[in-house]
Amino acid sequence: MHCHGFIFFAILSVTILSLAGCGSPPPPPPPPQAVAPPPPPEPITINPIGEVEVKAGTSKVIEVQINRAGHAGEGSIEAMAPQGQEGFTVSASPILEDSRTGTITVEVAESVGAGEAMASVPVTVNLDGQSAMDNLTIRVPKIEAPTIVREGDAAVQPGRTCRLPVSIDRHGYPAKAIEIRDASLPGDPATAPPTGTEPTGPAVKIQPSMIAGDAARADLEVTVDPDVPEGEATVPLVGTFMGQPFTTDMKVRVLAYPFRVGSLKAIAIKPGEQLSLPLPVSRTAYTGPIEVAVEGLPAGVSVEPITINAGASEASLTLTAAPDAETRVRSAVIHAIGEHYMIDTPLVVRVEEDGGSSAFVERQSPDVQRFLKLGGIRGRLSAEARQALAAYHGGTLASDEAVRQGLAWIAARQQADGSWTLQATAGGTSGDPNAMAAATPTGDDNAVAATALALLPFLSEGVIHKVNPNEPSDLGNYRPVVERGLAALARNQMRSKDKADGYFGGGGVGHSLATLAMAEAYALSRDDRLKLSVRQGLKCLLANQEQNGAWLDAAGQPADLQTAGWVAAALQACKQAGLGSSGPTTTKAIKFIDSCAAGAGGVPTSRFRSPVEPRVTPAATATGIAIHFWLGKPVPDADLQSGVAYLMENTPPETSATLGPIRGTFMGTEVLRRVGGAEFDLWNHLAREHVVRTQLAIGDDAGSWDPTDSDMGKLSGRLSSTALAILTLQTSYRQLPPMPHEPPADGEADAEAEPAASP
Repeated sequence: MHCHGFIFFAILSVTILSLAGCGSPPPPPPPPQAVAPPPPPEPITINPIGEVEVKAGTSKVIEVQINRAGHAGEGSIEAMAPQGQEGFTVSASPILEDSRTGTITVEVAESVGAGEAMASVPVTVNLDGQSAMDNLTIRVPKIEAPTIVREGDAAVQPGRTCRLPVSIDRHGYPAKAIEIRDASLPGDPATAPPTGTEPTGPAVKIQPSMIAGDAARADLEVTVDPDVPEGEATVPLVGTFMGQPFTTDMKVRVLAYPFRVGSLKAIAIKPGEQLSLPLPVSRTAYTGPIEVAVEGLPAGVSVEPITINAGASEASLTLTAAPDAETRVRSAVIHAIGEHYMIDTPLVVRVEEDGGSSAFVERQSPDVQRFLKLGGIRGRLSAEARQALAAYHGGTLASDEAVRQGLAWIAARQQADGSWTLQATAGGTSGDPNAMAAATPTGDDNAVAATALALLPFLSEGVIHKVNPNEPSDLGNYRPVVERGLAALARNQMRSKDKADGYFGGGGVGHSLATLAMAEAYALSRDDRLKLSVRQGLKCLLANQEQNGAWLDAAGQPADLQTAGWVAAALQACKQAGLGSSGPTTTKAIKFIDSCAAGAGGVPTSRFRSPVEPRVTPAATATGIAIHFWLGKPVPDADLQSGVAYLMENTPPETSATLGPIRGTFMGTEVLRRVGGAEFDLWNHLAREHVVRTQLAIGDDAGSWDPTDSDMGKLSGRLSSTALAILTLQTSYRQLPPMPHEPPADGEADAEAEPAASP
């Protein structure tokens, strides 16, 4: 049944289709609808580029970002160098098809940085037929000077040329070389320092340097004058970086002792002995290892070099003296080196046998012994004896040369009449033959004091008017100088029937110095022509002593220690000459001196002050103690120890370039010579080095010392400073070292006898 139904429907369908094909044609299709045109493509855009800083001498890559707006493919960038502006180079890289970013590279020449510059670069991006434009503004700042600063606590030392480590910041500029130099040094006018930058006074100078382009640090060579104080110093620099001049300031730390090894001291060692010397180590700006060696030791004494470990605060040296080590004093030097720092510390070493000065004399040749055993000042007459004494007390070639230069300066300034002036200028007088208490000539007019002071250094070298010294031969040139000077003093001496009999002139100080010089000349020469002059000078001294035991420099003036000191020195010289002194005079003088004592704590004569200067001073203290020695009445031991301790607290300076209070230095050296031991060795080293260091080396007054008026009082002037400086250097051999066989201090000696030993 289902099959019959299917057939029926099929036939019916065919019939209907047939009937339809036989009718009217079908209607035409409807007209096509109009298609809307596609929308135009979105334009590409550039994100604003804005202003970009590019430093001179560098290049910079700048990103250019676009909005593709649906556009595919690779885009190109066009960037043009600024028109009419030199020094800019611009290039671009494309925008890849899968990226929104391209780049522009801008290179700026060094020359553009001479001043701040601005430039505009038009930028065009092309993509898929689209274009977009923007402007890139380039700002070029003026080239910034590099910053050069010292590293950490690095320091430089006065009186030395040192390396100063510095770090360099180029502030992002290329690794280009930097040329610098001290603004005070001559150089290219184009890089001359600004007005007012030239340093004055003691200087810290940086040597010209070229810092490599790849260096982030460097070492500058810095020279520091000896008198530059410790602390921060500012050194103006000029330089060139990337072709541009610049100025900057360098902060330099001046430090005398970045570290210290040991301290200035005097030690003694016996022949055949071994001695351990502790070395404390202090560190300020250096903590690394330190190499230590010792130079300049006495012959026969040796020390092995050592290395002090980094951070160590102590070490020790071992000194070994051979059995035949030379008996003498030498100023050795402890050399301590750590990196670029070097510290020299003096070490005064005495090789001393048992028996001290007596053993020293016994070791000399018979010829030298003969002069030394004469006592007093007769050892000066032998060059060998002077040299032996100088070596025994630490004399040096430098101190000997300073004496020679000083003598030449004094000799060249003697006037036609044989006298000198305190200022050592032409036109002086021959003195003022008035009574001792008359007004004292001052300044250039006190030719008596000047002439006597000028003669004393020649006499200390054994130069006398009768014969030439045996050596060195150049001293013989000064025999006529001494002869004319003695004649000038003798011509000026008064003869009268009162207290002025024997007065040389020049007030109390001038007369005392003249008596001192004449007495030394007689002791050395035994010339009877001088004997009467010395006796008359001594007579005048004794006659003009005040009731209180003092001597006045001039009538109406108060007594003072300076005048008393020169009187005491003259009295001692008269006794050494065998012409005696008076016990009562000495007793009264000591009472006056002790009235000037100002020590406390049971040691009254350990300190002194002059009646005209109420405060205690080293010069007054040294003068008071020296007078006691000269008059044969040493202060008690406890007072002497306390006085020496006070003087050792006021030693001559280690580094000063100014002579300073030379009278105090001279008197202190005389006192410490009598005391001996480590105190004298240390004081004598400091005094000798200070005097040698402060002698003028150039100019019309080369060989002399600048005046120290505040210290000299009535003796102010270049001549007196020079004479006392030389006498200080001659202390080692002006008098013999104290001997155990010294005779009693008091009593008159026969005029024909050999002079007594030094008290």
